[in-house]
Amino acid sequence: MEQSDRKRWVEPTHVVDLIQGGIAVVAGVALALDATGLIKLPWLQDNLSELTFVAICALIVSSVLERRFTLRSFQSKAVAGLDEIEGQLQKLRENTAGLASVDAILKDRRQFELSFEGRISSARSVCISGTNLKGLVSHYHSLFLDLAREGCELRFLIDAPSLRSKSGRKTTQQTLVELGRIQRVFPERVHIRTSPEVQHCSIIILDGEESSGEIQVEFYVYGAQVVDRPHFTVTSVRDPKWYQRYKAWFEALWKASDPYNHSDNS
Repeated sequence: MEQSDRKRWVEPTHVVDLIQGGIAVVAGVALALDATGLIKLPWLQDNLSELTFVAICALIVSSVLERRFTLRSFQSKAVAGLDEIEGQLQKLRENTAGLASVDAILKDRRQFELSFEGRISSARSVCISGTNLKGLVSHYHSLFLDLAREGCELRFLIDAPSLRSKSGRKTTQQTLVELGRIQRVFPERVHIRTSPEVQHCSIIILDGEESSGEIQVEFYVYGAQVVDRPHFTVTSVRDPKWYQRYKAWFEALWKASDPYNHSDNS
């Protein structure tokens, strides 16, 4: 504390303040004594104009010096503060490098901010891929019909029945029948294909060609309940790199898949 006080006393701005105060005090006392007649100072009266000019010049010079010292001090403190902030940021980068929490990226279905209907209700194009999509197609059959009726283009990509086990093949066939019913009503807007490769995740692409495009990726995990499946979402604006990659992967698999038409099972 004592050392800090001593340092403050020798700072340039403090010295200038003392000089300014001294000039003001001396000038004030001399003028007051002369004006009251307590002390007669003929030389003061004879040189009052010159002395006043000198005092004003001294105050102006000291004010300029004080301002320069203040700006220099502020600049030094600002540079030191920026250096300290940069040092702290560097430490933060070093401490958090490679340590981003997966909990902030992967979520389960309980953590959806909007329901499935809420997320796709205003979409102009919807692409959905997965192993069989049985639950999704059965539960949202009416929703898909409404979307197609409103002009939305729907593309469904599921595993070919031949890739599934006996029970899985039956489930896939049921899904194709459900989708075929929708396609029968809107053949120009509903497109169905069967993948030649087993899919290990499901993908939902909403408005893939728009700047507001969004892709949800959900992983199939052995033994996990449907609501516990991990998923993440990428957007065209926030995650352009992975957005374009997942979109390209879907399109490549779609191109390699076989078209399905409801008339195949009619």
